[in-house]
Amino acid sequence: MNPIETLYSATENPMREAWKKFLFLDPSLQFLRRNTTKTAVRHGDRSFPLNSFRFTLFPDESNEGVNERFQQAANRGIQAINQLCREYLKPEDWDLFRIPELLPPFDLSDAVHTAFKEREESFTGRSDPDPQKTLHAYNIMRALELGYRVGMIDACPYVLSSVRSFDEVKKRLAGLLGFQDKKPVELNGLMFEWDTQAGSSVYSYDDYPFHARLKYLDESGSDKPKYSSILMKMFLQLEYPEEITDYIGAEFIVKDDDARDNLIGYFRKETRPLGIFERFRDATRKSLGEASSHQYGVKKFVLRVPVKHSEKYERVPVEVQILTQWDHQARMDTEASHYEYKRRQFLRVFPILFPRQIYEPLVREHS
Repeated sequence: MNPIETLYSATENPMREAWKKFLFLDPSLQFLRRNTTKTAVRHGDRSFPLNSFRFTLFPDESNEGVNERFQQAANRGIQAINQLCREYLKPEDWDLFRIPELLPPFDLSDAVHTAFKEREESFTGRSDPDPQKTLHAYNIMRALELGYRVGMIDACPYVLSSVRSFDEVKKRLAGLLGFQDKKPVELNGLMFEWDTQAGSSVYSYDDYPFHARLKYLDESGSDKPKYSSILMKMFLQLEYPEEITDYIGAEFIVKDDDARDNLIGYFRKETRPLGIFERFRDATRKSLGEASSHQYGVKKFVLRVPVKHSEKYERVPVEVQILTQWDHQARMDTEASHYEYKRRQFLRVFPILFPRQIYEPLVREHS
């Protein structure tokens, strides 16, 4: 089947909203048509856009330092998106959408000048733009977007705080719940049962009473930044890194719905003076209806956990998820569908990063 039919089934409206927020991805190449860009290119202003990226991402760096660090950031973003394409696209489609990495020596001013020239030349002697020249210009714009966003992720105060505070957050949550009387169990992959001060037992599948994860780092233990999940969330939810609140996640497994409601009540009483949770979401089967019965359910909310740094407390956002044993089992039974869920998410993001206007002429040429 033609990849155009399978990869571009969604309407364009969501993409337009994304392109407004992430301007470099706009397939109309709006950045290259702005008066500021035109003036800089036509007057040979080599400080544009280098100075703005220096101020935003790499203050105090030399021109060479800004260019080098931006190239590295862009390539980290490109590698993350290419990995997602490799994972979720058909093998025969992967090569069509591989994003080329930026090669050294890289220069931001030269990149914008080249993209500007390619866009102008794409219309020379043609009623429709030349697909290859348009793609070349778009590749540069998309690299600018990915470099900009990866740089923002690396410098995001919530990201930095999550890495610095992760261990203390775990200790604070453990102290809040007062885990004790660990007992071995054999229950759908769960290994231990723990009593808590909340009056609800929790269950774990390793030697720690709850699972905690750090979104910024690969869970393999390599301490390597994992940009793909953050970039996906940014483009799906149209949020900048500073707007994301789940860089740390904590998951608790309890016996049943009553135990879950009891634990939520304990969190509400012990942590929320007004009893109101931030971003509370009931995604259980009961609330979503039987149409969602093939998925596991969860109730979740954001809890800002106080962590002490330099004699002051910082309130670190943590996404708390509470599952029942049934939900845990359902999740284990649907690992394959979890892959499909992630793939569907990626396919929602795909047209934002690989616009139909840019790629359809190329795909038709290829086929």
